[in-house]
Amino acid sequence: MWEILVKMGVILRSDINNDINPEIAAYLKDMLYGTKTADDLIGMLKSRHYRLEINYDDLNTIPNEETAFAVHSINAMYDALKSGNTDLAYDIADVWQALPEIHLLSDKNSVDSFNSVYISNVNSKWKKDIIPKLLFIRK
Repeated sequence: MWEILVKMGVILRSDINNDINPEIAAYLKDMLYGTKTADDLIGMLKSRHYRLEINYDDLNTIPNEETAFAVHSINAMYDALKSGNTDLAYDIADVWQALPEIHLLSDKNSVDSFNSVYISNVNSKWKKDIIPKLLFIRK
């Protein structure tokens, strides 16, 4: 799922006003709650002529410590796109496309840098905590 967030961030950010974007957000939300799978999302995108290269080994992987990040950011994306707030959706997609690789979540400098460059900027821009900060994962 971590890699899917990165890929969906790239897709959403590249054309934030695309009519497919609310459907992508709905699929992501359904994936969180177990009613859709990564294969469902990938199948839908391929049927719309999107080409994706996905590491199938990590499709459902979200580090336990990052569940709050995934849930809050996916719900925020869904709500932003449903309400037509494409500026906020673009900012969230920007965060997703820049997510560090999972193994970098155990590097305090990487996590702190990501939080200050991406998450803090989005939260301060919108004057509320829309996205929780990534957590440093101790090995």
